[in-house]
Amino acid sequence: MPRASRSATITDAGLWLDRKRVEIEEGRWLDPDAGKTTVGEWADRWLASARPGLKATTDALYAGLIRSRIKPKFGTVAVADLRPIMVAEWVAEMRSDGLSASRIRHAYIVLSQMMAAPVDNDMRSSSPCRGVKLPRITQAEPTILTPEQVERLIGQLRGKHRVLVMLLAYAGLRLGEAFALRRSAVDLASQRIHVVASVTEISGKQVFDLPKSHQTREITIPATVVTALQRLIAKLPEEGDPLVFTGDRLSRPLRYGWWREYIFDPAAERAGLPEITPKDLRATHATWVADRLGVMAAAKRLGHSNASVTTRHYARAVQAREDEAARTLDAMRDQALKARERHDDGDDGAAGVLVPV
Repeated sequence: MPRASRSATITDAGLWLDRKRVEIEEGRWLDPDAGKTTVGEWADRWLASARPGLKATTDALYAGLIRSRIKPKFGTVAVADLRPIMVAEWVAEMRSDGLSASRIRHAYIVLSQMMAAPVDNDMRSSSPCRGVKLPRITQAEPTILTPEQVERLIGQLRGKHRVLVMLLAYAGLRLGEAFALRRSAVDLASQRIHVVASVTEISGKQVFDLPKSHQTREITIPATVVTALQRLIAKLPEEGDPLVFTGDRLSRPLRYGWWREYIFDPAAERAGLPEITPKDLRATHATWVADRLGVMAAAKRLGHSNASVTTRHYARAVQAREDEAARTLDAMRDQALKARERHDDGDDGAAGVLVPV
């Protein structure tokens, strides 16, 4: 090798070493071997480390998305080689496949959380999950019932199912929270129930866990609901801490699919409310409470740490209030116009002429 070329190579090597020395001193150096770990391998490690802090439903959701959406696309790609354009193409493919906006966003969130961890572990300098345009979720408007409609629905039910719907409408429980309610969580003397658990179905198996977002809470219930609960609880087995609402076997909670198909939906049909869902009762409760006592009171009863969740997903303006607001604004404008006319009548200018805007 000519002397000049050998000298240039030595110089380049020295510059490279200097750059790496600076990266190490500034904490920016990345181990190239660490980044060779595949996304599939990293997904397993990441989920195992996150699992102790996840609810059973969240764990199942994450595992399912990793298995069905992330590994098939990126499983063999090295962590260091995953690029934003690849993530954007993946999102576009899911949209083309007809996946729902909610499912796509959940899959992206899981990948984003996964790929933030390599940055924290010095395997990448930045996450590839950035600048990706995600589909919007269309939020279906809940049906807000009147008290008369709720009572019409309750009138179509009997026994424990009647009491269950009363709790959904007048206590704002999630259906899974009502299904998980035990005798020890009901304090009849103080008219309170303690919401400390929820039940959901994962792959056909019923699983008890904390309420959503770990928001355990106490709810004061109306006296009429207390009376109905008292009669129901009096019929429960004396031993142990039985569930208040049970399925065909007294030790097991009701199942959502069966309850909707054979109990709730037929009752709603008979009540002339065929389109409503159990979740509409929770939204109705939130709206009633927010309208009379404010959104913070509604958020507390629903178990929301942030009142914006209450207004975004549940509480809605009562139509009567909307009509009242319109009438109030009409009256305000009428007063303003009359005041302006009086002012114009006393002026030498064009009296009573209103300039259109």
